[in-house]
Amino acid sequence: MDLAEQGAVHGTVVIARSQTPGQGRLRRRWVSPPGENIYLSIIMRPAVRPGDTTFLTIIAAVACCKALRDETGLDIAIKWPNDLTVSDRKLGGILTEAKVRIRVVVYAVIGIGVNVSATRDDFPPELREIATSVAIEKRQDFQRAPIIAAILREMECWYTSS
Repeated sequence: MDLAEQGAVHGTVVIARSQTPGQGRLRRRWVSPPGENIYLSIIMRPAVRPGDTTFLTIIAAVACCKALRDETGLDIAIKWPNDLTVSDRKLGGILTEAKVRIRVVVYAVIGIGVNVSATRDDFPPELREIATSVAIEKRQDFQRAPIIAAILREMECWYTSS
């Protein structure tokens, strides 16, 4: 979906049903069962200095937190700067990477991962006590599409007002 055509976020969005290999901050492994969760990347060409790209991660965290709260009713928190948590367990994360050339940001990619329908058994044993999903917390299934739409609306709101 090209967000410029949708009037949103001034970038291109890539949504995947699965990803291999998933990666978080510091190259930590991100568990990505197919069709269960949100795997979303927003490719942007922000008019910012290279040192200012961290605000993209902050905007994405706030946008995801608000969208998830609105769509699920969960008390989502941000573990600064890039983790989404609920009940002190990780629900999702944001990873921003940028291509920079001499004081110019060529492009930035904001990767967003949110555990939506994953079950406890979808996580490896070492993550079962520290990871969670919307389905685990709410004890009901949620569709990915409405949550994705809410995240993109919030990204547009927060990005254009910054």
